[in-house]
Amino acid sequence: MTGRVRCRRSPPPSFPFGIGSGPDGNIWFTEENANQIGRSSPGGTMTEFPITTASSQPEGIAAGADGALWFVERAANKIGRISTAGTVTNEIPIPTAASYSEFITAGPDGAMWFTERNANKIGRVQLTTPFTITEFTIPTASSGPEGIVLGPDGALWFTESESTKIGRITTGGTITEFAIPGGFALSRAITLGPDGALWFTQDAGNAIGRITVGGTPSTYPVTTSGVSPTGIASFGGLIWFTENLADNIGHTVAGPGAPSCASFVRSPTSAIVAWAAPSNNGGSAVTGYTVTANPGGISTGAAANATSATLSGLSNGTSYVFTVTATNTVGAGLVSTALNAVAGRICASQSASPSPQPRSPVAQSTPSGHPTRTVQREPSRNPTAVAGGSQPRLDIFPAYFLPLR
Repeated sequence: MTGRVRCRRSPPPSFPFGIGSGPDGNIWFTEENANQIGRSSPGGTMTEFPITTASSQPEGIAAGADGALWFVERAANKIGRISTAGTVTNEIPIPTAASYSEFITAGPDGAMWFTERNANKIGRVQLTTPFTITEFTIPTASSGPEGIVLGPDGALWFTESESTKIGRITTGGTITEFAIPGGFALSRAITLGPDGALWFTQDAGNAIGRITVGGTPSTYPVTTSGVSPTGIASFGGLIWFTENLADNIGHTVAGPGAPSCASFVRSPTSAIVAWAAPSNNGGSAVTGYTVTANPGGISTGAAANATSATLSGLSNGTSYVFTVTATNTVGAGLVSTALNAVAGRICASQSASPSPQPRSPVAQSTPSGHPTRTVQREPSRNPTAVAGGSQPRLDIFPAYFLPLR
């Protein structure tokens, strides 16, 4: 697998930090050193807007329900608001002095929620005048909250960089904390995964963490030591993360989705089973298919480009259920909807994707002239633990930087 990252440069030394998509279809980002908010069109046209307060040190930024962008000013100890036209309309002081706010996200209640690392609090700012800020103290002292994201349960989930916990706060302000195994790990950024769980980076722990909304945690070490996993995002059914000290971008790889539109034609002792390739290959090319008939577990393999296969050795007079499974380098993916009863019947396939959880390491080579990449595979577990029986892995590949100016 190859990957490429294209970089568009803002004028140095701006030190871009936070980034997010705006309601206007542009990308918005903060310039920590230049004291500006930047806007980039999808085509790369860059515009910068100064912040009223000098040396405010803007960091996290996110779109709000009011159609504006909201950002934190770590040095100025304020929450800022900028319209999509580029006007900084408001800067609201945070009640606790020197709160060291870093990240911000939109909540399900129409407010913006942010972390206060030094103050050990989670803040909430309402998006209607007079833009009141409410603060909620985290039970664990000096927990160092950093990343924050909206979870599928309607609560806000946040990392505690100075503790061994992940926090959850309801819109009513109730905080619950969940212990993470493995000791101090410097948990940083956090994102919602395609599996409905929360995934986060562990900088000092050199690992990727995962926690379900029920509070069950998992930790997956990154094999290459000292890479400092920092940023994390969910895209295309995979979890992507940055390796700050290794110049790498990593992502999970899952087993393929289920083959679709499967059908069969039955004869007394055989059947021709046909299918269409899965719409989602899990991030790795399909390497083959397996067609199975039950009862009896009679199966046959097929090549990666095949769309049909013949199963022989069936018993005349016996009713069989036929299924098709695609395989990639991770393993077997989701199973197609079972085919039975009517010959030639076309059935829909499952649409769920396997939970993208990493595996233990296996070295792989990259194209000539580029650094070696590391692929991680988790040890084999109960095949029913992930839909379709496949166990996803984590791929890492080097980032290729292409300055446009």
